[in-house]
Amino acid sequence: MTAQSRYDVIVVGAGLAGMFAGALAARRGARTLVIARGLGGTHLGPGTVDVRGYDSARRLVNNPEAEINQKPGQRHPSMLAGLPALREALAEFQKMCAAAGYPLIGALDENFFLPTAMGAVRPTCLAPESFAAGEVRQTGELALALRGLVSDEIRLPLTPLSRPNRERLQVVLKEFGLL
Repeated sequence: MTAQSRYDVIVVGAGLAGMFAGALAARRGARTLVIARGLGGTHLGPGTVDVRGYDSARRLVNNPEAEINQKPGQRHPSMLAGLPALREALAEFQKMCAAAGYPLIGALDENFFLPTAMGAVRPTCLAPESFAAGEVRQTGELALALRGLVSDEIRLPLTPLSRPNRERLQVVLKEFGLL
């Protein structure tokens, strides 16, 4: 018996797309094989799902669905199956992640703008709730806990940090030996 006759679906690649395709095929009853060289890239990913984060001029996109609808003729890989299939795939992926104890929040109508480790802003469609709390456009207050210590002296307005707040944060981080 050949591998071809034992499997309904053979997925090549163990990255996020390959693992999702394999899991979805198996959930739908297909005899599925996922093959890859190495570990795949899931351990290197940010834990979020991006759909359309930037426009053609590399500006941040707030609403991925609106951006996709503005350019219906554009052949972006995410659109090969169409917008309804993309919506269905994202919903199914959210269900799978929730069932695994890793719920993702978000939708196609609004990206989260999240900070990266390098201090840039990164648009993403789906993110863990704990990540979404870092949305850079939200207002409120940011409290820092450093080495188990929380102090009113290190409460900062939670807005894109103004120069005085950046300077204040740098002073606090230096005091704790973190900068």
